[in-house]
Amino acid sequence: MCIRDSLGLNRYQIMPQKTIQELADRLPADLNSLGSIHGLGDKRIEQYGNIILKIIQEYGEKNDLKPKHVMWEVEPAAKSLPKGETQKLSLELFKKGMSMTEIAQSRGVTLSTIENHMATFVKSGTIDISHLIPEYKLLSLQKHILNHPGHRSKEIKEAMGDEYSYGEIKLVMASVGI
Repeated sequence: MCIRDSLGLNRYQIMPQKTIQELADRLPADLNSLGSIHGLGDKRIEQYGNIILKIIQEYGEKNDLKPKHVMWEVEPAAKSLPKGETQKLSLELFKKGMSMTEIAQSRGVTLSTIENHMATFVKSGTIDISHLIPEYKLLSLQKHILNHPGHRSKEIKEAMGDEYSYGEIKLVMASVGI
């Protein structure tokens, strides 16, 4: 059973990958337990809750795992920093040697958020793009971007393929001033 196929949607239109991973880790067995999964609000639970539970049940039976009837403690949301401060914090962590993935994990935000922060610093010249992207990807993306100045990230992604992430494309676009 596949929700996205039955509805004709892409997987990211149903729920974020992080939510899917949390479902796999926790294996909730009822609608109340689904409510404690980050990324599953009342609307998604109403729309997809029973289907998600059926998928979890089938997965559990197939893999000899038991779904759990548990309400987990929901971690309180981190205090929001004033505008601009969150980017500065990301920059400080990067300067201390953390990768973008490590920064995202330590701050409890998505990798794309950190990539956006870094793109701001690349564009301003605060960070050298070569510290963020392997040289072969950087050169390849720069070449494409400069040869196709009107292309947006989606068109670049389609032309360059899955080896290049949207984050990498955004960073390189920032490095060439786009």
